[in-house]
Amino acid sequence: MKSRFAIHLHLAKRAGRHHDIRFEIPNSDLWASFATKKEIPLETGKKILLFRTNDHTEEQALMVGKIESGYGAGVLKLWDSGDCIIEKYSNQHIVITFFGKKIKGKYHLINLNQITRKSNKERAYIFFKAKEKNDEEIKKFIQKLDLKKLGKFNENIDKLIDYYIKRNIFNEIEQNNT
Repeated sequence: MKSRFAIHLHLAKRAGRHHDIRFEIPNSDLWASFATKKEIPLETGKKILLFRTNDHTEEQALMVGKIESGYGAGVLKLWDSGDCIIEKYSNQHIVITFFGKKIKGKYHLINLNQITRKSNKERAYIFFKAKEKNDEEIKKFIQKLDLKKLGKFNENIDKLIDYYIKRNIFNEIEQNNT
């Protein structure tokens, strides 16, 4: 499905510097919204953690400029925007191809709720650029997420989510984006 996206660099006074990735939800008037403290991966091989935040209206999703007061006070800059194609959209796995000036190519968002045990687990996603013409590798990666043999990976993701929860970053990012 053809869609649009916007990625912002948000320099918020309270939540700090982070990126907001937003795109139109198929068959909806709302935009899905994800936040990360990490840099957006532009090459294959780098995976980052995203957190799903509240869905936005188009006006909210495309807003740029200075926010004078309130929790989201700071500067919201457009990092990249353009058209995209949403090839798959479910709570577990989203496949989206971006046609931006900076971000280009097919990306996967994989929900981590299958391997984490935290209360905010359904909001945590892995985000990465797909290798060219290698969907079989992605399927194998997703299948491995179901295995309990992930041990160290599972432990590290849990620690990272604990870090965000402990510092109340989930709430800060969500409040920032409403």
